Amino acid sequence: MKKLYLIWIFFNFLATHLTFANETSYSQKYLEDRYWEFIKERLFDGKTPFLPKFQKDIIVVLQKATRQDSLIVKNLCEELNDVLTDRKILIGPLAAYNRFSIFLNFGGNMADNSKQFMYVSADVNGNQIFQSGGSKSFYDLSLRYINLRFNDTVSFAERKQYIEYVIVRSLCHLQGDPQHAKVWIKGAILNDFSFNPQGTHYTDVDKFVLAKLYSRDFREQFKNYMLKKYSWLYYMNFIDADGMKFRSYLISVIFGLIILIFTYNKVINRKYKRIYLSYLFPGLLIANSLILILAVAAVFQNYHVYYSQLWWPMLLLNVFAILVSSMLFFVEHFFLKPSMMFSVRLVMKVSLLLLMLLIPVFFLFDKDWSYLTALPLCFALALGRGAHLYFREINQSIINKKDLEMSRLKELKAQAEINSINARINPHFLYNSLNSIAGLIKREPSKAEKMALSLSDMFRYSINRNNDQFLTNKEEVEVVRTYLEIEQIRFGNRLKYDIDADSNCDALKIPRFLIQPLVENAIKHGVSKIEETGIVQLEINQMNDKLNIKVSDNGPAFPEGLVGGYGIQGIYDLLNLIYGDKAELSWQNEPEKSISIRIDLTKLIEKL
Repeated sequence: MKKLYLIWIFFNFLATHLTFANETSYSQKYLEDRYWEFIKERLFDGKTPFLPKFQKDIIVVLQKATRQDSLIVKNLCEELNDVLTDRKILIGPLAAYNRFSIFLNFGGNMADNSKQFMYVSADVNGNQIFQSGGSKSFYDLSLRYINLRFNDTVSFAERKQYIEYVIVRSLCHLQGDPQHAKVWIKGAILNDFSFNPQGTHYTDVDKFVLAKLYSRDFREQFKNYMLKKYSWLYYMNFIDADGMKFRSYLISVIFGLIILIFTYNKVINRKYKRIYLSYLFPGLLIANSLILILAVAAVFQNYHVYYSQLWWPMLLLNVFAILVSSMLFFVEHFFLKPSMMFSVRLVMKVSLLLLMLLIPVFFLFDKDWSYLTALPLCFALALGRGAHLYFREINQSIINKKDLEMSRLKELKAQAEINSINARINPHFLYNSLNSIAGLIKREPSKAEKMALSLSDMFRYSINRNNDQFLTNKEEVEVVRTYLEIEQIRFGNRLKYDIDADSNCDALKIPRFLIQPLVENAIKHGVSKIEETGIVQLEINQMNDKLNIKVSDNGPAFPEGLVGGYGIQGIYDLLNLIYGDKAELSWQNEPEKSISIRIDLTKLIEKL
């Protein structure tokens, strides 16, 4: 039982000491964080990294000091030297006075000349401090001139209080904002931003501040504390607010350019079926992009942006974008005529958008930073639209010029190819006709003569229209009729032909020598291959919005590979070149042998 009791005492003792150790560790950590926060609120201005302090050993020069004053200064310097590991504070004679000195004058009444001092304490029973600002740069403190006035009955403790106050305050420069300070440590010399030594003494927090300030790695220690306590963005904005503001604007501009690059052709420069959409969609895109860009800038400037805070601005800005887009569309569509000079229309469009943007800015924004931000943004949007319209017009004119050149080249190429096809067709027909004439000269000279005259008339008809690539359907039928008359002389009673051409098709223009080669093939590969009477029929009509040309005969059936083997490859090429998929060439053997051409009427009307 006694052993159990001893064990219980031991464990309670151990638990108590561990708890005390943890509490002590926690309290020390809490106290250190509180002191760091004290440094943050006193020594920094919350915008820049500049932290003035003495860059060399400090000489304290005493003038008209009493024995008590000298003793107080000596003891304080010894305490400070224990704290300041990277600097020494020495008491020196007047001859040692330099720019790294704290000059303490203990004589004279400076009340009448108080305006020449930067800091003046309240007059408490004749005790008062007068301190000049000295010289101060971003990183350097120097030359503190201090005049202390004491009454004849001042106590040693009061003297010490005033002397400690002015020396400690001279070693650093308080540049924080008292309105935003949250850590206040009663009695500390560096606690109060006002110049008032009453109720102060040299405390642990003052020692902590001076020890950290004059340590070689102070900035690294402060950075580690800030990154542990706050975010990186908060730290960067705290020590370099202007730099982070510039970086946030730069990042926002880059973010905006990325949005512009990815959406320019898909949204801004896109050709919509409805013109109004070319105003509405870019307007909505710009409005929502502005919200995102401003949110990015706010985040990088350490403003806390929540999604719930973006709904109302997004809604209002989208409504405003719809109104501006609609007004721009209405005014530009109904009042700016295409016949006006482009430069005039461009200036009016830019001015109109700028006016619509500036009116709400003038009436809704106060003359503060938001006004100064919105004003250049309005000009940027208006000028950006002007640049977009200008370059789009220049680009379109270049495209139109190139399209015109390409169309001319295509026209010349097509003309050359048509001439080439016709050049292949005409000799083929001439060759067959001359063979027919040669066969008749000995047997039937009169028929040969008549055939030659008809052939002459046919070629005269063709030559007179040498520059015309298209003939009316009626003219092409006359060519075919003349050709059939020539072949009628050659075959005599063995050839019969019939032409059934709808008069509604007479005015339609078709390529020259489109039908004649089909009729020629019907005779050469059809009529000439049979003993009985050959019949050739030509039918031309309109059906299902197409021009139908059909040539049939009662000769042998078409073999496979008709286009290449029957010499009408030129006709196929001609149709493909001029009409593309709007024309077709086909043949059949059942129920009757025929070859047909079908051409879309819309393509024929274009050739009128």
